[in-house]
Amino acid sequence: MSHRLFSSRALWPLWWAALILTTLLAALAGQPTIARAEATEGDTLYWPGVYLPFVTVQHEETAAPVILSTPALTATVGVSYTYLVEASGLPTPTLSLPAGPPDMTLDAASGLIDWMPADEGVYTVTVQAANGINPDAVQSFAVEVSDAPLPARVWDPRLDLRGATLVEAAVTPGQGYWRLVEARWYNTVESQGRVNIYVDTLDRDGNRQMGVPLRFGWPGGFAITYTSAKSGELYAADFPMCNLAPIYSAQPDDGAPADRVDGMGLGEIDSPDYAHHTSYGLIWRWTIAPR
Repeated sequence: MSHRLFSSRALWPLWWAALILTTLLAALAGQPTIARAEATEGDTLYWPGVYLPFVTVQHEETAAPVILSTPALTATVGVSYTYLVEASGLPTPTLSLPAGPPDMTLDAASGLIDWMPADEGVYTVTVQAANGINPDAVQSFAVEVSDAPLPARVWDPRLDLRGATLVEAAVTPGQGYWRLVEARWYNTVESQGRVNIYVDTLDRDGNRQMGVPLRFGWPGGFAITYTSAKSGELYAADFPMCNLAPIYSAQPDDGAPADRVDGMGLGEIDSPDYAHHTSYGLIWRWTIAPR
């Protein structure tokens, strides 16, 4: 009777030891559990479905990139457009901007797209995420840019009765300028003894702008003052009046076009010839003229 010197049953303790050792080494290396082992002879051990002597170990999974975020599809001329691109995949994908307006930028580290639209129109943008696992993730979209409507203007009708007038700035389409958005007159009771022209200047988002020069004029002279923080106060600057209306004018004076208010001064509506203590409140906002 013939015998095989090394049958699979005779060697199974060694194979089993190899299987255990491989599992331990895989665990120490941070690998998942053993997937399968194979033998040239096709002999099996006592554990069904396990073949020796070749043992293979599953490797870390990979995943193609996917873009998870959704962009805004509208923008406004002169207003910053931002879009934070979020993508997943293994390995972590790298972001790029294959197509978009020339002045649009993408910070590959943070995924932030930043753009200041200068003209109306529809602009095509393409974002790509790649990590070496096919296919790359591609997101294409169109952003429609339009002009912002002019900020509403509040004009106290009592200003007309006091002889105040609005002189609007001469601007060209797309030009930035100081637009008067609010003008109020305060009578003797409302002024509570004050005799000032109060002024505030706002940026496009309605935030107070500090350090803006203001020009207060009268026949034969003028004065310059500047806006400041004045936290908690309604206005950012003021100018004291000492003459009857109509004499004083006011406007921002930083070199940009600006609306101007003329014909201000002391006096009540029903007694304009007496220097009653009255005041004015004026607010300008930085605005882009429609195209």
